[in-house]
Amino acid sequence: MRILSMVVAVLLSLALSVAWTAPAFAQTVRVIVNGSSVAFDQPPIVTGGRVLIPLRGVFEQLGAFVQWNPANHTIFATRAGTEVQLGIGSRIAFVNGSQVTLDVPATVVAGRTLVPLRFVSEVMGAHVQWESVSRTVYVTSSGAAQQPPAEVRITSVTHNAQGALRAGDTLTVRMRGTPGGDAFFTIEGVTGAVPMTERQSGVYVGRYTIPSPFLVQNARVLVTLNVDGRVATALAPTPLTVTGSANATLAIVSPASGASVGNPVVVRGVATPGSRVTVRVDYRGTVLLFPVSGTYGEATTTANASGNWQVSIQSSVRIPNAALIITAQAEDPLGREATPVTVQATQG
Repeated sequence: MRILSMVVAVLLSLALSVAWTAPAFAQTVRVIVNGSSVAFDQPPIVTGGRVLIPLRGVFEQLGAFVQWNPANHTIFATRAGTEVQLGIGSRIAFVNGSQVTLDVPATVVAGRTLVPLRFVSEVMGAHVQWESVSRTVYVTSSGAAQQPPAEVRITSVTHNAQGALRAGDTLTVRMRGTPGGDAFFTIEGVTGAVPMTERQSGVYVGRYTIPSPFLVQNARVLVTLNVDGRVATALAPTPLTVTGSANATLAIVSPASGASVGNPVVVRGVATPGSRVTVRVDYRGTVLLFPVSGTYGEATTTANASGNWQVSIQSSVRIPNAALIITAQAEDPLGREATPVTVQATQG
């Protein structure tokens, strides 16, 4: 029993000793930046004779702006015109685009990214001194700290369209956002980038004249603002309808008036894009000296994006030399009816 008590006492003594010394071990390496001690939730480590520290702790103390790209495990840091790029597990880094070889690669410990202290501090323009007796790193920075780039913002997008835009109408797009940038707008399905001019600080204006023919419904207006490589985009709250003409259009291109046609009767034409076109073929002729008349039938189609359409009507009877009256009607996607058109041909 006495032996068991001694064993328990020794184990308790060891446990207390470990519990007491663990925090001291975690803080074995101290980092002093500009006279202030930096606390880390993941302590610095020494590997390969090099000190690695959690990047954000010292980077931000030095005034660096830090970004992490999880897609390719890459760290970006910028300060006072210096740009640094590090890849996790790689000994290759880039400083202002020039390749540099590290003694020890950046690594991840307990979910924290650790980077070589001396390399990062020196490329950031800081002086680094290692005191081996106290296992302390002293970092002294030079120059002013760099602030994170201001966010590019678009606060409003408006345009002057009050209804459907027709050929010759001019669309004016106005955008308010971060000043000092380059801006343009696009109209979905209508046009690519239309430049915008900064008329006054933070107010950008661009204009576009509608060509003809055109028909687009619910076209979105997208504005893009670029300020020193930082980009913001925004949609105008109201989509556009672009017609390209004041009225729905319709014409028969073939057959020409007076032409001889076969069977089936093939009719081609143009109309406002997206229009529903209905074509009817009537006939008047003579059979055994008796006058006859009627209809060969009708067909419906939709004009394509270019406005072209075609129908084919097969007649059940064929009356040689009969006069054929070909009539076309159309209604565009806005519900506007085109003026009907008629062509007279001859049954061949």
